[in-house]
Amino acid sequence: MPSKATVGETDLSKYKIVQKEQFAYSAMQVGRDETIRVVLYSKNEPAIISPAYLVFEVIDKDIVLPEFFMLWFYRPDFNRYGRNIDRSEFASLMEQNAERVKQNPDYYKQRQQLAEHPW
Repeated sequence: MPSKATVGETDLSKYKIVQKEQFAYSAMQVGRDETIRVVLYSKNEPAIISPAYLVFEVIDKDIVLPEFFMLWFYRPDFNRYGRNIDRSEFASLMEQNAERVKQNPDYYKQRQQLAEHPW
């Protein structure tokens, strides 16, 4: 399948395939960002995504359509409650870290660029 990325000798065996009307969810930002990252894939051809993402789908489209289900993720109250879905004993530390990120955006932007996808 076509790709905009330069994959070269990258081992793609652990990557996931997302099909039309499937959802991709990134749990990496839960507790850090203001929103939950969910997308409904709508293209006819399959796509390859990082193994860090979860792929899920609507089981019975006679009950709920994927497009309607996606509207749920756009609701403001979903994001308000969604960022707390992974609360733990470390929640207060995560909130303190989020505040430091807000106070030093340039510094954390640079750290993010160094840490994400080093290949």
